[in-house]
Amino acid sequence: MTTQAYITQALQGLEQEVLTLLEDGTLPLPIKDAKLLLCLQKKRILTQTLEDILYLEKHPPEEKMGCSMHTHKEG
Repeated sequence: MTTQAYITQALQGLEQEVLTLLEDGTLPLPIKDAKLLLCLQKKRILTQTLEDILYLEKHPPEEKMGCSMHTHKEG
């Protein structure tokens, strides 16, 4: 499996977990909110990671791309 497949699978698992939490009427609301917030944070991180990987595949870094900090310093 590729990295994208693992991330996609994790996103699907999170989606299922969110649906399960929303359907669960036995959990107190503060606990449900805390668990949903954690799921949404994980989703945001995984989505951003997947977007970054796809971007880097389409736009790979240059071979000789060293540190260019010295070119931006003044004085």
